[in-house]
Amino acid sequence: MKQNISLCTLIITAIFGVVQSVRELPYISVDLKQGDEEQFQYKVVVPPIQTTEVNRYICYSKSLEEIGESYITKLLTEPDPIVKPHHIDSGLCLEPLHEDATWDCQRGLACKGDAVEFSVTDNFQSNDKPLYVLPKDVSSKVGGNGKKYFLIVQMHLYAPLTEPASPANITLTFTKRP
Repeated sequence: MKQNISLCTLIITAIFGVVQSVRELPYISVDLKQGDEEQFQYKVVVPPIQTTEVNRYICYSKSLEEIGESYITKLLTEPDPIVKPHHIDSGLCLEPLHEDATWDCQRGLACKGDAVEFSVTDNFQSNDKPLYVLPKDVSSKVGGNGKKYFLIVQMHLYAPLTEPASPANITLTFTKRP
């Protein structure tokens, strides 16, 4: 689902200069792009976070239960340029420390059990979007075996974040067949 911005809103913005940039709303959104019947995408917008401390690690887990049996082939990390995270780690977990929530994971605890890390993204100065693509003929299965999988995102923030803001969007690309 994408939010449409009305022409009236754009005109008011242009006249009064009220908005400096348009960003996605900080909530979970699903965007099933069925251009290629073999693939679809699932976009996760990390909920707003806030911290008054420097050098913090914040974790977030999102259930992928509604995806059903699918196979991850790509992961795109899009950091918010205002939040400026130092780096973002993403992966899968069967038993996160907290379900569908954000928490301070300063001590590095994100999962109670097994986990798979896909990517560590820290080159946010590049003009290229940080896209992690699994090697050809490699994918990671989610669902279909009675287990509940979670996307785990760990964000390292150097500076305090005094106003709530969403630090990143993570877009997963899936196929229905391995």
